[in-house]
Amino acid sequence: MRHALPASLLLLLACAAPHAPPAPTLSQAQREIRPTGAHPLWRFEPDEIIEQLDSERFRVHFTRQGPNAVPDEDIDGDQIPDYVALVAAVYEDVLDVYLGLGFRAPLSDADLSGDNGGDGRMDIYLIDFALQSDGAFSVESCQREDHNLCLGFILQENDFTGYHYPNLDIATRILASHEFFHAIQAAYHNDQGVVYSEGMAVWASDVYDPDLGDLAGFVGAYLKDPGRTLDVPPPGPVPSFAYGASLFFRFLHERFEPELLRVLLEHLESGAGLPGGVDSPQAPYWISQLDLILQADYDSSFAEAFYEFGVWNLYTSSRANAARAYADGARYPKVQMERVATPYFEARLRIYAASTQYFDLDPGPRGEMTAALTPNLAREGQLEGLRLLIATVDNLRGLEIKEIDPVGMETLSTAGKSSFFVMISNPAITGDSRKPGLCVGDAAEVAACVAAAGVVDDAGIEADAGVDVGVDVGVDVGVAPDAARPLPDAGAPSPDMGAALEADGGVSDEGEDQGGCQVGLGASGGRALWLWLLLLLALRAPRRR
Repeated sequence: MRHALPASLLLLLACAAPHAPPAPTLSQAQREIRPTGAHPLWRFEPDEIIEQLDSERFRVHFTRQGPNAVPDEDIDGDQIPDYVALVAAVYEDVLDVYLGLGFRAPLSDADLSGDNGGDGRMDIYLIDFALQSDGAFSVESCQREDHNLCLGFILQENDFTGYHYPNLDIATRILASHEFFHAIQAAYHNDQGVVYSEGMAVWASDVYDPDLGDLAGFVGAYLKDPGRTLDVPPPGPVPSFAYGASLFFRFLHERFEPELLRVLLEHLESGAGLPGGVDSPQAPYWISQLDLILQADYDSSFAEAFYEFGVWNLYTSSRANAARAYADGARYPKVQMERVATPYFEARLRIYAASTQYFDLDPGPRGEMTAALTPNLAREGQLEGLRLLIATVDNLRGLEIKEIDPVGMETLSTAGKSSFFVMISNPAITGDSRKPGLCVGDAAEVAACVAAAGVVDDAGIEADAGVDVGVDVGVDVGVAPDAARPLPDAGAPSPDMGAALEADGGVSDEGEDQGGCQVGLGASGGRALWLWLLLLLALRAPRRR
């Protein structure tokens, strides 16, 4: 039978509170966490004979019998299963590519007491994951008191039977480039949260071999949830959002340069920019360090880069334009937008730090349209830092976009256009969510809407508007990395799926009611708007007296 844990136990372990990596001195229990001992999830069976194949810098552990047996094909007749030889060769190639990009090699386990795999080579264990995952990097020991600069070993699926990969070569190249990059990350700073850990590892795999398509298969998980804070994935054992956030690292690569990502790792190791550097009581945080690098070396900032990231995400699927955004944008699904009626008034949005919201409207007969954000009278500063963009789509000329003053009401021509887009970006690194109102329509409709919004405050609102995804982040946050890489979605979002999400109004993952104080004013235009305004004023009047 396959070696598998009950699903309930796996979920319990995966959802446990984040824990610190082990201290430098290993206990007896820690010495036995390898699959040759008592790994809590994946290990060899007691009656399986474990063999090793050594390459220059790796040792591959495998067995030929039992549930963890590797495929026995041996075309060259050297008595070593071809799959095992393939694993060793691919990992050597991956290491060479990453060294060529300037990353350092992972730390050696040569000096570990107990089971270190036999020598200082990095250990790879071929284990049956029973379709629960396909690979993992396990931290085993750390060389600093802050539990960073860490080392470990790699687990990889033993035969990929039942998986969606087209062949063992592609499966191994994806797994090796992903899991090995976790070992590189651990050699700089091991505790930066799951978005940094998994998102950057998917990016690295794409740099190693763009034809593998791993990044394109995952980015839909971010693009369908852009209103969530970038560094705060949904709860659960397999945060696909974190893997989809690889799109942000791809954006940094293309918008600036690949070198930026290596420099980021070095900043995290040194604590650059913090008083006292690595010994500062304030731990380095990857977004804060990225902000420092962008300001110092690229005449930019995290806020500016994150806004541009939101713009680039408009250029995917059928709207892709390699001259303006991603080189491979045609392979990515469309960013999710909320389809709403025109004209449109939302009394109070909720826009989290490091998040972007998009709206899609049908202009109808309107020759021009605009948008404006309105302040919340009960809370000051609700427009602070927000950036507003409007766009139209022409089937021949593509996107026409314009960033506008959030209260300026500049217009775009919508004559003959079927869609009018509104993008609102909150590029703050941390802080409370912003709760402005939103007005969209032609100039007269928006002017009337803004006037109406002037009599709305929290006392007239029953509930928050919009989908409640993300968190108010008043402090730096991070989530401990998952124990294992989730299986890529065999039905990964495609451009068609992205279009469907956009067309159906953007239903959230949870299928929850969008809720809130949303008023679709309908195609009747100005008359419906003014009727609504008069009703609002009538309802408001007693409180004003």
